[in-house]
Amino acid sequence: MWHSTGLRSLVTCLARSPNWDTFAVGYADGSIRLWSAATKEVLVTFNGHKSAISALTFDNAGTTLASGSKDTDIIVWDVVGEVGLYRLRGHRDQITGLAFIVANQPVEETTTTTTDDNTNTGPPTHLLSSSKDTFLKLFSLTTQHCIETVVGHRGEAWSFAYDPSSSVLISGGGEGEAKCWLLDQAVLSSGGILAGPDGKLRRAIIPLAPLSLPSTSHTHNITQITMHPTLPVLAVHSGEKTIDVFRLRTEEELRKKLARRRRRERVACAYWKRLIPAATYGSYIRSGRLTPQQRTGSIRRRLRARG
Repeated sequence: MWHSTGLRSLVTCLARSPNWDTFAVGYADGSIRLWSAATKEVLVTFNGHKSAISALTFDNAGTTLASGSKDTDIIVWDVVGEVGLYRLRGHRDQITGLAFIVANQPVEETTTTTTDDNTNTGPPTHLLSSSKDTFLKLFSLTTQHCIETVVGHRGEAWSFAYDPSSSVLISGGGEGEAKCWLLDQAVLSSGGILAGPDGKLRRAIIPLAPLSLPSTSHTHNITQITMHPTLPVLAVHSGEKTIDVFRLRTEEELRKKLARRRRRERVACAYWKRLIPAATYGSYIRSGRLTPQQRTGSIRRRLRARG
């Protein structure tokens, strides 16, 4: 048990440092304490927020901490120097998520596909935030200003997860939707201002597609989205008290899966064309009496029966 004499405020947020020994703990009174897991003592206390802490995140080196609060402010702290660096403003409601972004120059700016060699472990250049005001904001840590604002959801933006290897961002909202975005590394590397071939400024946050959840009638808010630190696995927690786990596939894996599916479809179609007269085969398909799943399943059952 970790306990500090005279501390009675409730714990509202928790984040672990990359060095595994230090934990940042946010409290309802707006204070932040760095605890050592080995000594079970407070290393340093940060005071700068006026209300409860709602979001905390470390950079890759664990030397910089960002905190968000119900007072709508974001503060960047120097963990080594034990001092606050600057305050970022722009949101109009409680901060719900924070993530440091490291800009890296893609091999080819014209492609949106990135590789593991495209990841950068240097100092952070940007900070991404979400808030209950429905906005996703991208701040430049160099200029300490917001360089892009995106209306992420129809309701409150509750959580997001960022994958540095693919530059893909997944956000969840209060309306029960999860959306995928792509961070344009070329725009980030240029400082946030980069013109496209048509002369218009390119967006740093590009919408990709909504993330299909297993439940089609899902309307509860997405309370938390977490990316596995080493595996291509994404977990989505919702107000329905369920956790949906997704496996993120690469483009090569998707192409192979699609090729296997098409191959199974061709085999199934050839089988049923031999079984059903050609004049009635099309009417079976159009009427829905014979779905692709039924064709494939029937073939599998017959093959198992023969074996």
